[in-house]
Amino acid sequence: MEMEYLGIEAKEAAVREVAKILPLPDLLVSIASIKADYLSRQQDVGGMMSISLEAAAAHDSLRDDKELIHTFERLTALDGKRRFALAAAASHKE
Repeated sequence: MEMEYLGIEAKEAAVREVAKILPLPDLLVSIASIKADYLSRQQDVGGMMSISLEAAAAHDSLRDDKELIHTFERLTALDGKRRFALAAAASHKE
């Protein structure tokens, strides 16, 4: 009788272990989603951080009249990055 009780207890322990493993695929999907979101935000932040460096370069080029075309190109590129950063920030708020 005692051996039978130990067998039932072992089966119940095995069922508990399996129950712990069953939600694992859902957790893996959740972790993958979190990782993708983190990487996406990290790229947006990297792009936003480069804006200040490019703005400083554009500001410095204003001192040289020969750099006027390059300054315009830099400012145009900065405006595009600014718009992208704003759109990225807005999409992460949702």
